[in-house]
Amino acid sequence: MSQGIGLLTSPGDGGRTELLLLLDVVWCCPGCGHEQQERYYRATPLHPCTLARLEQRLDHAPAGVQASCEQCDQPMDGADAVERWSLQTGFPGGHGLLQGFADRAGGRSWRLSPHQRLDVQLLPVLEPPEDIASVIVERLSESTCLDVFHRCWNPKSALRQALLHHPPAPGSCVAIDPTPGLRIVIADADDADQALALMASRLPDAWVTETLVAGGEPARGWLNGPAEWLGDLLPSRPRTFVVAAADPAQVAEAAQTIVESFPMRITIEATTPTTCRLIVEGAPEDAVTIQLDQHDVATEAARTLICPRDATRVELDRAIVWIGSATASEEAGT
Repeated sequence: MSQGIGLLTSPGDGGRTELLLLLDVVWCCPGCGHEQQERYYRATPLHPCTLARLEQRLDHAPAGVQASCEQCDQPMDGADAVERWSLQTGFPGGHGLLQGFADRAGGRSWRLSPHQRLDVQLLPVLEPPEDIASVIVERLSESTCLDVFHRCWNPKSALRQALLHHPPAPGSCVAIDPTPGLRIVIADADDADQALALMASRLPDAWVTETLVAGGEPARGWLNGPAEWLGDLLPSRPRTFVVAAADPAQVAEAAQTIVESFPMRITIEATTPTTCRLIVEGAPEDAVTIQLDQHDVATEAARTLICPRDATRVELDRAIVWIGSATASEEAGT
């Protein structure tokens, strides 16, 4: 994960996108008792990142971290010498910050702040600040995220919960709006046409629609698709039909906001009604440019059930990494 250019997501193993986690710990040297604070940059796979997994990351965060005492130079291991710690992460595409707090005595709490955003330069916070705009809870839940952020943390979890606890009755459909710009409709296989008609009647024509499950079979052929996160539920639900739709307009809006957070000045120039290019100020005219297709990003969002704004951030971070690699290769060849 590259912190220098403010990336919130980056390619991980097998090209799978990872989300930034900020881990801050307070050490207590077992030799001399000196306390010191350290920051560690961590990451977790974005698409399978549920609230339960975030809680697990908080519980086990000290494991594997090491340091040396600033006072007596004694080596310290996280399993023995970390007294308290915090974990910060959030939605990559916009506002919404989750901060977890823990200590060796077993204390756990989470602060959800709708007006803050994840940033590599966030200051360390070791106990939850109190303010009227944030909510502090002991355990995370999608219902709390909906109340605080007006969106789900992970839309895939919302779909799974609907299939488990609120399956549609024959002749009816269940519609879910887990995030702005993303809609899911669930139906019985015999009601697939009804589900598609419902989706088409309530959404603008520009929205991108993708069938995720037909006749209990998940769509295949792309990374992070429904075969990876619905495969365990569908064998007992052979008549399931699921369709998702995403709004390309969210991509354009998010891109404008996101580039403002990068350390370089970037302007967005429309090339067609649905595509644009991002120009880095001061770059040579023949430099590699970032091409952004709103339709393609919205398609990725619908296929993988991710908020279109988050999908936009993933695409921009991916492009920044690619441009950096291409530029470094050109400089090495000169």
